[in-house]
Amino acid sequence: MLALKLRRDQLDALARRISDLISPPLLLILLVWAVAQRASSNVSEAIGWATLYLLLADVLPIVSVRWLARRGMLADVERARGRERLKPLAISLSWVGVAFALFQILGAPPLLRALLQTQLAQGLVMAAITPFWQISFHGGAVAALAMVVAVLYGEKTWPLALLLVPVTWSQVRLGRHTTAQVLVGALVTAALYKWLFWPCASF
Repeated sequence: MLALKLRRDQLDALARRISDLISPPLLLILLVWAVAQRASSNVSEAIGWATLYLLLADVLPIVSVRWLARRGMLADVERARGRERLKPLAISLSWVGVAFALFQILGAPPLLRALLQTQLAQGLVMAAITPFWQISFHGGAVAALAMVVAVLYGEKTWPLALLLVPVTWSQVRLGRHTTAQVLVGALVTAALYKWLFWPCASF
């Protein structure tokens, strides 16, 4: 019995580690760098645009949501269910909207503006589903990375989609999502990126 409990604890710890490592904020770093590198004329320019993008659309949303959660103004993001997820999502999407507007004003590379537009659309669609069904942003993040890297760097990158396997297992193991919620999150995101981002990346 003790051995069984230890095994369960080890599996839970592994699931949490996978969930943390293959998470939307971390995958967004890879996604933005992949696009910035292809969209920019040199490495320095790519670093500049990627840094600004990630500050506005990744770092500041996380900091804002966690600051408000610590003060009891928002539910803990990892434990939020249904409508509880809407306030954190609204804050995060507001920052993405700010980033999109600023990138338009600054004349950022079209691919980066297309990525922000698609990220915003994905967030809005999934936020609309969230009150009724716990659709998975982890699944969506994997699909976004796989779709964008595939169109920019070729079909040889498709194995990135296999990240969906450990992500699905970890989310189900932790009781945060069902298998269907992870897979539908991935499929909805893939459809949006094919519709909105791929036409801008066809060159």
